This record gives sequence, structure tokens and C-alpha cells, in this order.
Amino acid sequence: MALLAPYMSFWQHRRLAIELIRQQIRTRYSGALLGLFWTILLPLLYLGTFTFVFTVIFPRHWPLEKGQELSQTGFALLILAGLNVFWLFSECINQAPGLIRSNENYVKNIVFPIDLLAWINIGEALFNAIIRTLLLISAVIVVKGEII
Repeated sequence: MALLAPYMSFWQHRRLAIELIRQQIRTRYSGALLGLFWTILLPLLYLGTFTFVFTVIFPRHWPLEKGQELSQTGFALLILAGLNVFWLFSECINQAPGLIRSNENYVKNIVFPIDLLAWINIGEALFNAIIRTLLLISAVIVVKGEII
């Protein structure tokens, strides 16, 4: 039962968590020049950079099964897929040590479930990862014409 405690806490306070995730996303991009568009622009810039690097600077043949080869653009998409997982993990891990300190007003002034701070962090990172994944799927469809 103790292993399920964080999940039960999230479920009990899910409305609060969802609203705080929305607020966190809004405040993260509110002061930026392009706002939420950065979530779309950065993966596209990475994809363009990887495609340029692996088609022009380092043109290599990436072998697959049965004598097939992965194109340079396909390899750039593969790297972007791996980076998407890495970015999700690193967003959560990099912000974790400072969660309580950066949210002192929740911790000190009101009764607040502190373990909800981690769920808010994960929710914001998942939002960004979902957008990057949708962009990756769109890029794969544009390049290959199919998802598989």
C-alpha cells in the first residue's frame, strides 16, 4: 500500500494537479518572445540541423536488416526520437532538486500535498514530450509516407 501512496495522492488531488500543470506551462512560455511556439520550433530546428549534418557533413550508410540501409534523413529522425526520450527524462531530473525551494509559497503558507510538485513537473515534461512526439510522427510521415 505504501508503494501506491504517491499515485493515490495524485488521484485525490488530480484537479489541482491538472490546473497547476496548465499554470506551469503558461508561466514557462508567457515571457518568451515566441511563447508556446518554442515547443514546436526547437524540435524542428534540431531536425533540420541533424538532417544537414547527416546528409552533408557526415554522409554515412547506416545498415539495417536484410541488406537495407537507413537514409541520412531517417537517421536524423532516429536521433530525434532518442533525444525526445532523453529530454523527457532530463526535464524531470534537472528540475527535481529545486522543486520545493522554487515553490516555497506552496510549502510554507498553505496546506499543500508536497508530493504533487513532482507530478506537476512530470506533467509539464510530458506535455512537451507529446508535442515533440507529434512533430516526430509528422516528420516521419512526410519523409517516409507512412508511420512504420
